[in-house]
Amino acid sequence: MAYSDGEIMKTVKSLKRKSPEEPKQCDSFPALKHQLDLLESDLSFIMKFTGICLTHYTRKLVKQNETKTVQKYRLSENCQSVPFQLEFQMVEQNQNNKNISTVTGLSIIIESEGYSDLSKFISRVEESGNLLLFFKSLSCFSEWCGHQKRTLAHFKKLSIQKQPGGNLS
Repeated sequence: MAYSDGEIMKTVKSLKRKSPEEPKQCDSFPALKHQLDLLESDLSFIMKFTGICLTHYTRKLVKQNETKTVQKYRLSENCQSVPFQLEFQMVEQNQNNKNISTVTGLSIIIESEGYSDLSKFISRVEESGNLLLFFKSLSCFSEWCGHQKRTLAHFKKLSIQKQPGGNLS
């Protein structure tokens, strides 16, 4: 399943809500429950849309003033059968009434046994801080790995069936 940058950004913008540090003022428990249900629904949609399942998430406020906010993120996730971890800082600056967000200090940990090109790709993404490129590429890579595993399992099953004493159907 491939999505264009425009489709992804449009979806993310439509789902964008205030951050957890700035919750909407709710006067009652039902309103809080409704807000939580909306956030859980958004998270579920994003996980289905991307194929990425968030298993652990932390965010820590590092610095905040009138023009700049720095937050440190740590995420553990799975993209189909490929587990990975991310750590980065998000620097949000208010310049000329425009919010500009920049990813810094990106560190990606992923098991890439036998995939030297993936290690090279991760190094380039860490240098550029391009999270959108990482998530899109990892999604495609994970899908390809799934197809590869199913294909190898199919041929393994066929080779077992063709062996003497194997059941050829």
